Amino acid sequence: VGSFAGESKGTISNSYSSNGSITNNGGGSGGLVSILDEGTITNSYSSNLVNGKPIPNQSLGGLVGTHAGTIVNSYSTGLVNVPGGVIFGIGGFVGRIGMASPVVKKGIITNSYSIGSVEGPNRNLAGGLVGSDQGAGSRVENSYSSVQTLDLFKSIAGTVNNIPVNIINSKKVTAAELTSPTGPTGIYSTWSSVAWYFGTSTEYPALRYSTGTNANYLACGQSQQPTCGNLLGGQGRRVIAILDTSDVRIEAVEGEPPLVLDATRAGATNYQWQYTGSASLTLPTTNTPILRFSIPPDVALGSATTGLLTLHLTVNDGTMDTQQTVQIVVYTVNNPPTVQSTAHQVVVMIGTTVNKQILVGVFEDLDGDPLRYTATGLPADSNLILSTDGTLRTRGTNRVVGSATTNTASAVIMNVAASDGISTATTTFRLFFNAAPMITDIAPIVTTEGEVVMIVAEVSDANFDDLNYLWRATTGDKTANILAASSVTSTTLVFTVPNDWANTTQATLSLALSVGDGATTGTKPVLVNIARVNNGDLRTALTIIESDDKLTIATTVSIALASDPDGAGTIEAYQWQLCLANANCLQEASWQSISGATNDSYQIPEAEAVGGNQFRVQLSYRDGQGYRGTVHSEALSYQAKAKAVFVRLKLFLEGALQ
Repeated sequence: VGSFAGESKGTISNSYSSNGSITNNGGGSGGLVSILDEGTITNSYSSNLVNGKPIPNQSLGGLVGTHAGTIVNSYSTGLVNVPGGVIFGIGGFVGRIGMASPVVKKGIITNSYSIGSVEGPNRNLAGGLVGSDQGAGSRVENSYSSVQTLDLFKSIAGTVNNIPVNIINSKKVTAAELTSPTGPTGIYSTWSSVAWYFGTSTEYPALRYSTGTNANYLACGQSQQPTCGNLLGGQGRRVIAILDTSDVRIEAVEGEPPLVLDATRAGATNYQWQYTGSASLTLPTTNTPILRFSIPPDVALGSATTGLLTLHLTVNDGTMDTQQTVQIVVYTVNNPPTVQSTAHQVVVMIGTTVNKQILVGVFEDLDGDPLRYTATGLPADSNLILSTDGTLRTRGTNRVVGSATTNTASAVIMNVAASDGISTATTTFRLFFNAAPMITDIAPIVTTEGEVVMIVAEVSDANFDDLNYLWRATTGDKTANILAASSVTSTTLVFTVPNDWANTTQATLSLALSVGDGATTGTKPVLVNIARVNNGDLRTALTIIESDDKLTIATTVSIALASDPDGAGTIEAYQWQLCLANANCLQEASWQSISGATNDSYQIPEAEAVGGNQFRVQLSYRDGQGYRGTVHSEALSYQAKAKAVFVRLKLFLEGALQ
């Protein structure tokens, strides 16, 4: 397992992997490559943390786990850690150099260094630069390690096939020795300033971007290649050594890649770092001599050109604490405003009075610069303005309502920008103007009493909102016979016109359809012109009763009058009629009006009290709409009574005696 390659047999140049963490549950690992098998690594580095497990036969290295190739002009700064167990080799730079099987292969390290700590209980197999060897004829030349607690090199057997590993001008050195030369002198006399930048007397050498003699990629200055001589990316301010107890003052730039402070000292057992300040900097709480962190982007605020990071370092050598201050002067670079959140799509209603505001976007400026907001695409007739805090509000009464619609066709694209005077950040969102539901005009409807009427309304909504419908009738109490206001909830209304609606020749029924989308409601009136018609006479029969030869209309006459389809009628006249016993009463001509019998009752005279005679009453009335009508009661057949027979017999006998 390697961050850049698991195994390489080729060429890796001008490459790096930084600030990562590699953990292998078994086998080998390297900060850049796990196994380099007869391949080449040049001008490359790793600052990754390499973790191993307490499992036998592991090879762990800060740059390469198992090395049987060529490494030139490279370095590693990452911690290599194995908590326990037997391993095959652990090194700050290379875990194991060379291979013994299936064939013997050698490894070569030239002009390289390691400052990464090596931690683990099995110190016999751990080296500051190389942990162990298995390659006859392997060579380490002009290479160094500043890990003071370990030797530069550990060998399992010392030789393979009686050929020892050749160590040339390579040794364990102090941080001061690694940082003091500022050019290719001293321990770096064989190093090339084309490949290396030596910096100041407190900086470890950093890699330049270099074509090298064995590279097969484009030369400097060609397409997509850095300018020749620039530093290899990701190194930032490089590694700075804190060599003694003096206070340190260094310079940095906001947002730079990781800065490494190395306070490693011989005999020290405990290192504690502390930061005091307001910038967003978090330091590790563990005991470590090497501090890695990125310069925060918010050290220099507002119009300030520099800011200051102050670190306090306490080092204990087993007997006493030594304290010193590390001040980092940070030069500002403009951090452009950034959009932290973007508004949801919103619906803007024209003419409503709902009090809300629209959050257009939340902007942040790490420099603390004041931001100026502008908006484009904001319709002038929306009554909306952009406030100084970046929220969308209204002039006076707020008229914002609802949530986003799904109809993108009606959206207005609006951009809100925040500027710090140098850079600008922009957020874009859709502004929806909610359209009220539209109801097509409905022509007046002409009908007559008693007819079935169907009204179908055409309704549309530009936002495709879910709609609700409500029909209402607005003409008098008779509307209860047509519809209930809460029961009709569609675009279609069907009802029957009551027979007794019009009191004059024609009447008008006023209806209204209301359609709502949850935010606004549209209403359209509908007129129904109703022509009056005579819908017939009483539908309940009149009956008469006889008592002692007196005929009267039954008390159900009021019910009969109310049964006229045009409304309850009023009586205008009575006329009693007679059909003699020997006549065909089914023929209307057989009925004769009885002179003077125009009251609501009739006393049958003795001359008409003949069995089989039939009586009825004719009723003239005016219905609820003014139509006159005439109806007859059911016929009553007179039954001769014994009293009448006795009277006639007496009269006959008296006449005979006389």
